[in-house]
Amino acid sequence: MPSSNALSSLSVKITGIVFWGLVIVGLLVSFVILERYEYELEQVYAQSEAQFSEEIQATLNQEPGLDPERLKQRLLGLTKLLKIPAAKLSFEQHEVVVGAIDPRLVPHFQTLHIIGADGKLSNVMVAVYQVDIEPVVDQYRKTFLMSMGALLFLFGYLLKWVL
Repeated sequence: MPSSNALSSLSVKITGIVFWGLVIVGLLVSFVILERYEYELEQVYAQSEAQFSEEIQATLNQEPGLDPERLKQRLLGLTKLLKIPAAKLSFEQHEVVVGAIDPRLVPHFQTLHIIGADGKLSNVMVAVYQVDIEPVVDQYRKTFLMSMGALLFLFGYLLKWVL
């Protein structure tokens, strides 16, 4: 009959294997979740930028001679709706800026082609300024990994207490 010391040694080995298996699985799941979060955040940014540009193009095509001040008011509502910190439009001899263009914001440029008030095709340069995605993802990553570490610590402590 095996001694109780041998049985406890076996249970400790099995517990260690289970614990380290959970650590590895937890890290893999964390990696997948974090990659998915970054991808979804990039998609949200891209979608808001595309929607902003589409709305601007539709507005300028419907009202070709729109006054820059009225355009600024429409842009202000649109930036609030889409949660865009700042935007800038450059067309003909006008430049319309909405929001504070902070150096920490990352610009995303797009050129729109519209029919101007004179009936000619003109270009509108749209710059949408978004918060840099890296610090946002880094903060989420830190919080998530600290939570995972705390859970693994608690699980390990629980295993030590049971054995």
